[in-house]
Parts: sequence; C-alpha cells; structure tokens
Amino acid sequence: MNIDELLRETAPDAEEWRPHTEQLRADVLARASARRRPTRRSLRAVAATVALATVGVCGVAYATGGVPDLVTQVTDQFGDDAGVAPADRPHPTQVVDLQLPDGSRFAAWHGGSDAMQCLVYTDRWDGSQITGTGAGMCSDGDEFDQQMIAWAENESRTTFYPIIVGDADDAAEVRITGEFAGTGEPVELTVPVDPATHFYSAVLPGTNDHPWAYHDEGFRGFRDSDDVTLEFLDAEGHVLRSELAPPS
Repeated sequence: MNIDELLRETAPDAEEWRPHTEQLRADVLARASARRRPTRRSLRAVAATVALATVGVCGVAYATGGVPDLVTQVTDQFGDDAGVAPADRPHPTQVVDLQLPDGSRFAAWHGGSDAMQCLVYTDRWDGSQITGTGAGMCSDGDEFDQQMIAWAENESRTTFYPIIVGDADDAAEVRITGEFAGTGEPVELTVPVDPATHFYSAVLPGTNDHPWAYHDEGFRGFRDSDDVTLEFLDAEGHVLRSELAPPS
C-alpha cells in the first residue's frame, strides 16, 4: 500500500470505509482506530471493575532507532493537509516496540507540537524497518486521543490481536480490568509505563479472525469496549485516575 492509498483508507468519512473487502489485511490497522482528523473522545472516569483472572501479553515501550519513511510521510502529509508549516510539525520518536504472542512485533511512533499531534503504527516491524503497511492518526493542535485500541495481524495472517496503546503521562503502571467486547474475553492486566516516553502497550486477551465481521449495511461503527477500565497508578501503587478504554 502506498502513502496515497494509506491516507485514503484513514479518511474520517464513515461512508468511505469498505467493510466487506476481500483484502482485510490491506488496512487492518487503519480501520481499527486510525483517522486523519479524529475527534477527541470523552472518557468517563469510573470506579475499578471486579478483577477477572486472565493472562495477557504486555510490553514496555522503547525509543530506539531512526524514523521509518512511512512515519515521516504520514506526519508530513497531514501537516500539508492541515496547513501546518514544516517548522511547526512534530518530530516522531518510537514509543512502542511490542512483541506479539506469535513472535511478530507491533511498533508505534509519536510526535507532538503545539500545532499537531501524530501517532503512526504498524504490525510489520522487524526492529529496524517497517516491512509491510502501517497507519496513522493525527490531530490539529495539542489535543489528542491519549489511548487507542488497534488490531494487529499475526505473522501467518490468520488472526488479529487487539492492542491497547496509550500515553500514561505521570503514571508508573496502568491496570486494565473488565471485559473486552471485541473478543468477549475478561481482562486483568497491569502494564508498566516506560519512564522515558510515558507510553504503555499491551496485547488484550483473545484473537479475532475477522474484527469487522459485524459490519453490515446498517452499521458502520466499531463495537464499544464495554467495561474495560484503565487505572493509572503511581510508583507506590496509588490510583491517580481512572478512565474507560476507548472503543475497539
């Protein structure tokens, strides 16, 4: 997928989505949560949900290596479209390098300035370059969705893993509890936050062979995440704040 195709697929108009394509892989990450101009979601503060015993895979983010061309292309293209001068555009750095259960890797880059914010990600990362496609979400100004859920395809291209990624700001850990609607699996994870980047990432429980099978003529949205709650903890384990996870 070239950059023009990628940007077309990440356009915000729901009528542009093609939910019944035979080549779901072509933009799996883009359809998960990426839009060129996303609106900031309002996340309600809630009490912690009851703990449910489930094992998940989580990882600490690492800012490593150079910035792949795809990342700078997405950032620059949005800057051009939004009228942001090159001098005012952010310089993305890698904030996530997450090993998936099958050994493949999911990676993300974030860049922010007063004029725009961008998060670009891929499930085809070999540690030094993007070996397939990726997607990006950008926003005008300094407001930005701090958390997101994306679907990452496994290496054999048979199933998709739900990935949660976010900026935890001043937290040391993020506790994730509840039930994830996309897989129907209970969730109980405590994820470390990288002290250098302030990002966290984790694979939520379960897989899905077709994350958008419920798309039909009458419904083009994504399922809610139900009662998945994010609790941001300080170094002593005290709860700093709570939020509902974003839609899947």
